[in-house]
Amino acid sequence: MKAWWKKRKGKIIGVTFVLTIVGMLAAPYILWHLKSQVALSVVIVDKSVAKTTERKHAGLAWVLNHEKVAPPKGSSRFDSTTDYVGSRPATSGTRRRVAVPTTPTDLVYLADTYGVYASEAGQTPYDLRPQLIDGGMSVEELRSLITHLEPGGTLIGEFNTIGPPTPPAARALMSTTFGVKSTGWLVRYFEHLDLTPDLPKWLPTVWRRQTGFGWTFRGPGYVFITDLGRIQVLLEGIDTPREALSLHVDELVATSYGTIPTIRYDNWAEVLTADPKAEVLAAYDLRLTASGVKKMQGIPISGRFPAIIRTRTPQRTTYYFAGDWSERSESSRYDYTGIAHWKRRVASDERNSIEPLFWGIYVPLMQRIIDETVTNRRRDRATSQ
Repeated sequence: MKAWWKKRKGKIIGVTFVLTIVGMLAAPYILWHLKSQVALSVVIVDKSVAKTTERKHAGLAWVLNHEKVAPPKGSSRFDSTTDYVGSRPATSGTRRRVAVPTTPTDLVYLADTYGVYASEAGQTPYDLRPQLIDGGMSVEELRSLITHLEPGGTLIGEFNTIGPPTPPAARALMSTTFGVKSTGWLVRYFEHLDLTPDLPKWLPTVWRRQTGFGWTFRGPGYVFITDLGRIQVLLEGIDTPREALSLHVDELVATSYGTIPTIRYDNWAEVLTADPKAEVLAAYDLRLTASGVKKMQGIPISGRFPAIIRTRTPQRTTYYFAGDWSERSESSRYDYTGIAHWKRRVASDERNSIEPLFWGIYVPLMQRIIDETVTNRRRDRATSQ
């Protein structure tokens, strides 16, 4: 026996090692496929799919697939190119409008309503937009979505859903529903304010029209713009400290929802005020120097302003995310248990990277919201029986 073991020891150890590695790699995949499907009816609304890029809700589709939320009938998974309500591009050059459903829904997500325009969508400010093809939410659409939301269901709105081109009456209904009010201001960090391809082409045009001066800014900075086209520019290192805009999740919320507590924020943010009855779960923090304070006089942005707002009633829970968070430009495997935690650990922390926000805050936040919605729906179904 000893001779047999001595002769085969190396081979057995080698095979065992290989099988162990294979098992470790395969286990997350197997565990994910062993999970039960989550029975939730989900409606995604996106009215900003200009061509074939549905990136505004691609991140949401990833989370739904990773959490094994039941996809629409006839689908094996949530397909971000087809499983949404709104204006869809077609190869013939015409567009097909998919109306909001009138069937019972457990979770409604308003991902983007900025719109599709006659030229490049999203490349012009409100008052310089070309002809609107489709966009915004009507009062009738909102009422239909709210009416058909099941008791205990969840309604989520994301960045600028509450802004133009949604008409005033619908915006008022959104404000009441989400417990927020828009100031009309948006802000975004730009690593290069020079006339580079990264800078929206409309900024210099609007600036010249507003001030009469050319666009001479250089280096990094923050650009603020209203839905009326007014602009203010803060230079990083002069008007603000470095990394002046950050996102802070309430300490108890971060613990409960499993998010990271704070990150630098470089993406688009919406400046809102919250209803006194609403809960502010996270807030942006803007730090200014003396020159920055002077520049921002008359602009309703000071210190902290809401980033995640929650309202709860006996009928439903609503969330409003005042940032461009579900946008994704790259695909990633979702069918591995624990992949979100791994992605969070290796996420790039470079300026303008959306990875820390997506993996550190958005994904765990949505995972918890899905769990809450399932629990609430089970509770309400049990109560009604």
